[in-house]
Amino acid sequence: MTKSSKEHIKDSRGSNIVRIVFSFIFLFSFFINGYIILSAFSLLHIISSIWWLWLIETNYAYYDTHARLWYFPATLDIIFISASVFVTGVSYSPAILGYVIVTAFSSTDMIQNRGRFSAYASSLTFFAMDCLVYFHIVPKINILTDSQVEITTFSFVLSGLLLILVCLVTNKVISSIYLQLSEKNLKLSESLKKINELKLQQDGDYYLTSLLLEPLASNLADSKRVQIEFNIRQYKRFIFRDFMNELGGDICLADSIPIQGKKYIIIVNGDAMGKSMQGAGGALVLGVVLKSIITRSQLIMEDKNITPILWLERSFRELNEVFYSFEGYMLVSVFIALLDEETGETFFVNAEHPHAVLYRDGKASFILNENRTRKIGTLGEGEQVKVERFRLESGDELFIGSDGKDDLVVGKSESGERRIDSDDEIFLKLIEKNSGNLSQTVTDIENQFELTDDFSVIKIKFL
Repeated sequence: MTKSSKEHIKDSRGSNIVRIVFSFIFLFSFFINGYIILSAFSLLHIISSIWWLWLIETNYAYYDTHARLWYFPATLDIIFISASVFVTGVSYSPAILGYVIVTAFSSTDMIQNRGRFSAYASSLTFFAMDCLVYFHIVPKINILTDSQVEITTFSFVLSGLLLILVCLVTNKVISSIYLQLSEKNLKLSESLKKINELKLQQDGDYYLTSLLLEPLASNLADSKRVQIEFNIRQYKRFIFRDFMNELGGDICLADSIPIQGKKYIIIVNGDAMGKSMQGAGGALVLGVVLKSIITRSQLIMEDKNITPILWLERSFRELNEVFYSFEGYMLVSVFIALLDEETGETFFVNAEHPHAVLYRDGKASFILNENRTRKIGTLGEGEQVKVERFRLESGDELFIGSDGKDDLVVGKSESGERRIDSDDEIFLKLIEKNSGNLSQTVTDIENQFELTDDFSVIKIKFL
């Protein structure tokens, strides 16, 4: 994967600014020492460097389509370094390192010819300048010291050969390292791209599943005497098409069905085994089967002698038969209730689900049931479905929730591990504190604790 324009601009910004700074330093030095021609060349180098910085920063696309423009500032750099070497001691000049630096920077370019150009041009330019000074065609100058040291034949040859060798080796080593790093980065980028593509496909599957769950987890109860409120926080959250979505195994459902000529509200809170896709699969099956049972009860005239208890027993066994076929790989804890909207009489089956909470007269308490039914998917043939009952009074509020509201992270141990406290009394205290306000209770839980599982609560208020 190639770098973006912004990344190229950012990579080149440092060297472009350094070029301008050093040009100003040498312009000042040349001008102080009276080298008018070199001062004029430094001024030209500053102007060209500023223009180059402006071109890269503001119009990189033009440079990208005219890549040969690079040779213009590179040539000026080499000539400018040669001038700097000339006035600081030639063969003994510390400015010789400038050749190596330019070669090193150029060798990191993916266009390998640029590194070679800098290496050969630097070496030949220095060798030519060294020859001019050695054969006394131009005078030897050193603005750093007043000492005049003649260039010996040995130093003349050695300095030239060493610079050529250093520049070539620098180009070879840095180019090789940079190419290897680029190849590894390319492989990593390709792997990351594949991972992102797979994640996008996975998030697409998650999104589709969440869309399928939405109409199943719905509140369709039509009643003027019963108010129902859902609050669901699935543990698995993901982003798809710039939208935050969530997926899990908790499901809430409410609807109205007729039994013996009376209108009952069915309330279901289920928690399928597993998180994300596994849990969502169980919730999806549970929702579909329940919708089928409810629709059948609404549309088909069944036996008039059927009672709420018998309806719950039959429905639970039908659900169990479906999940039993999964051979224990998919289990569901569930709380299913039938509420008589006229009298408040409530019949329910609690299949290894947390106790329901009754909020009455400012006090929250559990509705205990000693004989719990086993989870959906584990009930054996001949085992009894235990249906229990209680009565809601005017103003009562009933809270039915999954174990996600109880299994909370209350802190961390000394070793840094999360400390989970399965304290169902926390939920009771928060309900009392917030006077039965569900949304505020959920907000307090999220602010004070960390969730470890899917979280869902149904609130039923009997008017």
